[in-house]
Amino acid sequence: MKKTVLLFVLPTIIICVAGCDKDDPVGTNPVNSVKGVFVLYEGVFGQPSTYDYGYIDQLTGNVQANVYQNSNGGANLNSFPDGMLMNNNNREILITAQGPYAGLGTIYKINSTTNQVISTKSFGKNPYSIAVGTSGKILASNTAGDYVSVLDQELNVTDSVSVGLNPSDIIYNSGKFYCVKQSYTTENSLAVIDEITLNIQKVFFPNPPISVAAKDGKVFVSTYGSKMLYLVDQSSNNIVDSSSIPTTFVGISELASGVGNTIYIVGIDTAFFYSLGKEIWKFDIVIKTAVKIISSTSSRTNIYGINFDANSGYLYIADALDGIVNGELRVYDQNGSLVKTYANIGGKYPKRIVFKY
Repeated sequence: MKKTVLLFVLPTIIICVAGCDKDDPVGTNPVNSVKGVFVLYEGVFGQPSTYDYGYIDQLTGNVQANVYQNSNGGANLNSFPDGMLMNNNNREILITAQGPYAGLGTIYKINSTTNQVISTKSFGKNPYSIAVGTSGKILASNTAGDYVSVLDQELNVTDSVSVGLNPSDIIYNSGKFYCVKQSYTTENSLAVIDEITLNIQKVFFPNPPISVAAKDGKVFVSTYGSKMLYLVDQSSNNIVDSSSIPTTFVGISELASGVGNTIYIVGIDTAFFYSLGKEIWKFDIVIKTAVKIISSTSSRTNIYGINFDANSGYLYIADALDGIVNGELRVYDQNGSLVKTYANIGGKYPKRIVFKY
């Protein structure tokens, strides 16, 4: 899933405000969003106009590309936006962008209806993923560093928590933040951070823990090359169970919580430095069985993002394809039957899928 090569080769990037590529859209046509799906594009190195997001209107089915540019006078997001979530009861979008290698990144607060920026701040060391607690605290992982930043709702950095090298995805569940690592980390730990005190406890694994999901008061962690799904007790922060996922590919990566007893798991292959998502497994957390429900043998397939919409009961998959053309979004039912394909969602390397209800 993660294009880990990026963090090792990025030079300093000059972010263009408008007109970086005369063939790219830099219009000022604000996008109004009421109910739909936001898809954040990670973009392509050296192409600032590809750092943006798209929007699928669930009422009309229309797809709108380059929403940030078109709603903010042609301005681009900073390089490699990788974190996105809804904030303040769906009234705002928060986005983090990594920025130049080992440098300051950016956090954006955006009106989720007009898609116009409310405020933005520079901070951190390649901020990658974000989570928000019930207290309003925002935690952002700094993937080129060894810490997460703590921000308030005004986007001011108020504290930091040391979690070990290369923190990546972070989630919030029941008073705690859970932060995993990139696949290339040298510390195979899950960081569990108390929302109020910011005290931290680490849970160690035999292999890099690269994705985390919460389900029915339980916390699940996938490990990169061992193809193991671990259950972490939320009270003691101890590993209490594990299950092997029988993929024939080299590993597993991203997790998504479904309905009932279901966790969805991406099976991955590799090519050079890239991890390529090739299949989806449906795991029952009660009977502890995994069934492959989606699979592709196409060399172009790269499942780069996944999320489950609890309202519709559908699984959403973002496919980066070969990264040369724009990615696509596919919608499946809970058993892996294809419901709809959005063949072009307007951007390259679609990463995050976020729902506005």
